[in-house]
Amino acid sequence: MSQNHFNFTPLGGLGRIGANMNLIEMGETRILLDCGILFPDDNPFNIEYIIPDYSNINKPTDLVLTHAHEDHLGGLKLLLKRFPDIKIHAPLFAKTLIERKGIKKEIREYKNKQKINFGDFHLTPLKVDHSIPDTYGVFIEANDFCLFYLSDFKINENNSEFDLKWLEEQSSAYSKKILLTDSTNIISKNLKTQEEDELYNPLSSYFKKKGRLFITFFASNSFRLRTILKLAKENKRTVVTYGASMANYFEVAKKTGFLDHTSSGTYDVDEVDPKDKSLVVLVSGCQGDFKSAVKRVAYGEDKYFRLDKNDTFLFSSKTIPGNEVKISNVLNKITESEAEIVTSDDDFVHVSGHAGKKDLQILYNHFKPTHFVPIHGESYFLKRHLQFFLESFSNAKTHLLFNFNRLNCDMWTVDKNEAKDPVLVQTKDIEISKDKIKERRKIAQGGLVLVSLDTKKRKFKITCKGLPDVVEEKKIFSVIDKYLKKSQYFNMEELRILIRKSISRITGIKPEVYIHDL
Repeated sequence: MSQNHFNFTPLGGLGRIGANMNLIEMGETRILLDCGILFPDDNPFNIEYIIPDYSNINKPTDLVLTHAHEDHLGGLKLLLKRFPDIKIHAPLFAKTLIERKGIKKEIREYKNKQKINFGDFHLTPLKVDHSIPDTYGVFIEANDFCLFYLSDFKINENNSEFDLKWLEEQSSAYSKKILLTDSTNIISKNLKTQEEDELYNPLSSYFKKKGRLFITFFASNSFRLRTILKLAKENKRTVVTYGASMANYFEVAKKTGFLDHTSSGTYDVDEVDPKDKSLVVLVSGCQGDFKSAVKRVAYGEDKYFRLDKNDTFLFSSKTIPGNEVKISNVLNKITESEAEIVTSDDDFVHVSGHAGKKDLQILYNHFKPTHFVPIHGESYFLKRHLQFFLESFSNAKTHLLFNFNRLNCDMWTVDKNEAKDPVLVQTKDIEISKDKIKERRKIAQGGLVLVSLDTKKRKFKITCKGLPDVVEEKKIFSVIDKYLKKSQYFNMEELRILIRKSISRITGIKPEVYIHDL
């Protein structure tokens, strides 16, 4: 192989969970590893999602997707606008989801342990255990070292798809072994991540209760879906998939053969009586997202479902860091409806898709890394993961990376490049600048005054939006009229400031003022 240096640059996913994207460079070869999105906090001013700013990277030839979660492939449509010729490699589940999104692009489906040659280095996908089918780590061989990148995983004790023995054997040929792996659960008190099958018995009790059962979970978790469908069938309950993402992932799981035909029957909401007490309603939006079905139902804004005291609302999920306030607001609203709430704090109704400390220790012991970088986590998580790793492998060389830091894997050095602000994307996948969002925020917070002015005739018209009733248009009219009468020379900026100050004296808030010269 070529002796060109192998460089790894995270563009997103480090410091905050989401928008995972990495650039790999060696010689003339440049590939991207994942291209995810990050969902914004509440009050998003129509921001649908956030992606890394990759505007300045040299043109990559290939994209390798590790699995079908949106934080790893949700940015594909915009990536293809910038790099339409890029070759895409993905497993079957991700490939099927991309096709359902209507993206017209050839996807090269890869299989477990199928080596992909990128010229200057080799990449081998290795199937792992996670909360969505067809999840892979990537084993890379370059120069005189191997690198294992594994952002999302756990280790099942039963029915594991993660061939740790293969990883150990393949990596044993190298004296330098670099590990980059998941930090999501590093501060969790749950040291060993449980398996999906362990939820069957705890969940079954809720299917025996009278009344409708609303369940929200990560829609991509087809393992959870399979368990719920089985329990619904056993208890003669009718299942409704409610919300676009829930229905979408259900169809992907069915098409890829993950769901067997005897357990995959569900109904659309239009096909059932919404008041039917036998309903099990699978509701999208377990993080209380701005436009989610969960939020509509919880807030009493849904046209089909109104919660009451006979209902049970089960959150078979955990709160992603940063979403605590949104979830709290949803729980408060459900409480006001008198429906019973069950969360993972109340009962064993959720298992994570990410590694606990014991899972990580198992991975370390099989791979035996000589070099280590924590990935996939909040900044605090990354630091804690680094500290935990060094407890077992104190002689290993480590780095704490953040987005846009460039890691030279051969020399084991880091170029700490300045991070670029992420790109904001609104509806219809349209990029929008931070300045435009600032304008929206100012208008939302202070209100808006529009003045159409004919400077020659000294006539004007005023339109006010979002101002309190105490601000009367005639008061603004008086301010403008006095200014025009006493000023021989008209200054638009001077008048704009004068209007803002006059309203601020009344309200304490300065609105956005725009003057249009007719």
